[in-house]
Amino acid sequence: LSFTGSVPVGRHLMKLAAEDLKRTTMELGGHAPVLIFDDCDLERTLDMVVPQKFRNAGQVCVSPTRFYVQRSIYEKFANGFAARTRGVAVGNGMDPDTKMGPLAHGRRPDAIEALVDDAVSRGARVMAGGGRIDGGFFYQPTVLADVPRDALIFHEETFGPVAAIAPFDDEAEA
Repeated sequence: LSFTGSVPVGRHLMKLAAEDLKRTTMELGGHAPVLIFDDCDLERTLDMVVPQKFRNAGQVCVSPTRFYVQRSIYEKFANGFAARTRGVAVGNGMDPDTKMGPLAHGRRPDAIEALVDDAVSRGARVMAGGGRIDGGFFYQPTVLADVPRDALIFHEETFGPVAAIAPFDDEAEA
């Protein structure tokens, strides 16, 4: 049994699978943050994290969503992330130029939109994307900067194409 989804459903499926000793593979998320320190190779870091964020429209349980960036490189990171994000081609997955396809079902654009709206209402800046794309279950690859720690996107699994960025000063704060 292979399942990608929420922890409560995964727990229930594992109980059912245990009755027959079925092997299971569960992708239940983690929402772990990415910490970016000022001693990194910034261009190489951006070249790695942007494609990881938008692979499968961010619908991979290990897809990074929360990016905490040391303040001394914060603006350069956010600007670089946004510039690369604007270059992510969205469309039909059968088109070889497409880098990101649709969300899995019709509920996802609503959920993503609610998280983005919440972050913006709390003071986040939209640096790229930030809205739906007509013609299916598409949502623009989105970058939010200055996301406050109490925004829902920092506390709920996003499972979509939104990168939330916030600064920190030192390792203890990160």
